[in-house]
Amino acid sequence: MNQPYPDLSFLNNGGIFIQTDGKVLFTGDHHLGYPYGPNAPGYYSLLRLNTDGTLDSTYHYRKTNGVIWTIEPTTLGRFLLSGVYSTYEGGPAGRILRIWPDGSLDSTFHSDISRGYAKYLLEQPDGRIIAGGQFVFPNDPDTMHLIRLMPDRALDLSFNNHAEYKDIPTHSFGDFGISVDAVLQLGDGTIMVGGSFTHIDGQLRRGIALLDSTGHLLNTAFTGQGCGLTHDYNSTFMYSGISSITPAPDGSIFLAGAFEGFDDGTVNDPAQRMICKLHGLTTGVQERVAGLEGLRVFPNPGSETLHVQTGVPGSMQVRVLDGTGRTVMAASGKEGSMQLDCGTLAPGVYLVEVRTDKGLRTVKWTRR
Repeated sequence: MNQPYPDLSFLNNGGIFIQTDGKVLFTGDHHLGYPYGPNAPGYYSLLRLNTDGTLDSTYHYRKTNGVIWTIEPTTLGRFLLSGVYSTYEGGPAGRILRIWPDGSLDSTFHSDISRGYAKYLLEQPDGRIIAGGQFVFPNDPDTMHLIRLMPDRALDLSFNNHAEYKDIPTHSFGDFGISVDAVLQLGDGTIMVGGSFTHIDGQLRRGIALLDSTGHLLNTAFTGQGCGLTHDYNSTFMYSGISSITPAPDGSIFLAGAFEGFDDGTVNDPAQRMICKLHGLTTGVQERVAGLEGLRVFPNPGSETLHVQTGVPGSMQVRVLDGTGRTVMAASGKEGSMQLDCGTLAPGVYLVEVRTDKGLRTVKWTRR
């Protein structure tokens, strides 16, 4: 990162999001020692960089009284944020909040989480939000690790929010030493979760598990020993877990984390290290889905403008993912069609994911 400003200190680094114009939003806790653009000196949790790595002086940097760790794009150009704080821009804020594209708080959304934060956030097509991490709610003694929130931010009582995630043997941080760090919803509605756990509801699931659409553990996958234990250099402390679950354009899934050996219940490969590739699960890369047979993504190959048409009127959410599974664009519409400005995307193969109330379909698209 280019840093031509001696009074800017990068302290706690959180997440990043690359906008379609190439500018980069980043979170964390960073100190600006002198006025820059419209921003006074102080600590900021949300800033933006220009394409050359310099600070964007036109952006109104945002403050919390703590750290924002996680940023996730969602519909209408908004973002979900999460971290350890209690205020945003001087006003009360929950541990999961939503902001508008300019960084201002979306006051229609406010979570009641009193401790913990989300390491992973996923908005579903119906507006409900799956969050993985550690969460404590007022008047509830449990530490939850995978929850689903309603669009109005209340806990979704139809979801298994109180599933017991454990790390055995238990370490000094107790339930706060356990986390769900990665989530992937598959095309059939089931949910893959990865993290620093060994058991779910008393069953062995070392670092990886498959859940049904309501968060209950399934025995159809990952019933082996899971992630093999490893340790840091010059340390004897043994641990393992999955920190990233990423779909690939060919329909396979990459897992990344800390492990030596991987046993999914079908294949036990002691040679696996840090990254492994899965086959056989449905990732949502489907050629035909009921209700979306008329989907058109064109021109393909294309260049600066991408057209998406579902064939029927109604709301739609579109995500464009790069070859690593990272969301590089997100948009929504209500007329059954939209066009996206892809002029800032690099040439290559992308996945275009289209969700409607009829289902989900993902197609490959090539940027020339």
